[in-house]
Amino acid sequence: MKRKKILLTGASGFIGKNIIDILQKKNFIIYCFVRKQKKNTKKIKYIKHDLLNYIKFDKTCDVIIHCSAKSPEKDKFNYTDYRNNISITKNLIEYSKKNKPEKIIYLSSLSIYGRVVTKKVNEKTRILNSDLYGKSKYECENLFKKISKKIPVISIRLPGVIGKNSVRNWLSNLIDDVKANRSINVYNLDGFFNNTIHVNDLGKFITKLINLEFKRFNKVCLATKKPIKICEIIDLFKKFYKLENEKINIKQTKKKNFLIDYSFAKKNFDYIPSSTKRSLIKFMKENNF
Repeated sequence: MKRKKILLTGASGFIGKNIIDILQKKNFIIYCFVRKQKKNTKKIKYIKHDLLNYIKFDKTCDVIIHCSAKSPEKDKFNYTDYRNNISITKNLIEYSKKNKPEKIIYLSSLSIYGRVVTKKVNEKTRILNSDLYGKSKYECENLFKKISKKIPVISIRLPGVIGKNSVRNWLSNLIDDVKANRSINVYNLDGFFNNTIHVNDLGKFITKLINLEFKRFNKVCLATKKPIKICEIIDLFKKFYKLENEKINIKQTKKKNFLIDYSFAKKNFDYIPSSTKRSLIKFMKENNF
């Protein structure tokens, strides 16, 4: 059987590193764009390249996994970041037009939706006042949609991705606060939560998509199953990290919790979610200190 060639962007980021670890256990040859050259292995080939520049790499790969993107740092994301996300995607699309991969897997974000006013979010949820980062992700989706008649694309609208040393989401920020001995601010204690996915589950799903046939442009929302209340999450953290009650500040907010409906991904792309509680316990064990 022919070994599939995978082209991965964003190999140096949290998600990219974990996807590499998962994919290299399979019978794939993985090509990764990096800004600083790394030593190649039997399964991983590193290509030094800044994706803001035209891609001169001329090898044809079977599947492209596009993880590379500028994300908000401490809630800061400016127009330069926005333009860079668009430019990176345009360069990758030009490469794809020339080399014609079988499919493209794009890691998008639930930030696309902006202000959520519904109790559940799915692929059909209305987009309302998304921030600049969410707009950049949505614009990239539209760029991929234009080429999807010739190259099938699936856009994964990600919730907060957790794992060892994960970053930039509510649960990862909780861990950072605990490590730094800071107080934890908590909202909507009685609200239910499944707005997360463990990076290993994401990697398994991406591996499945590599071998799955689909057509045109697809967008899917992912999350955990069996939502639990915010107060239950805090109780798990208190028990695991031995937190005192005075370290937890209960705040008031007008924002309402919402759940993520992953049924489309489950039905059409065989997505198999882990439970919220199981994912959280795994996450805490990985980040024990």
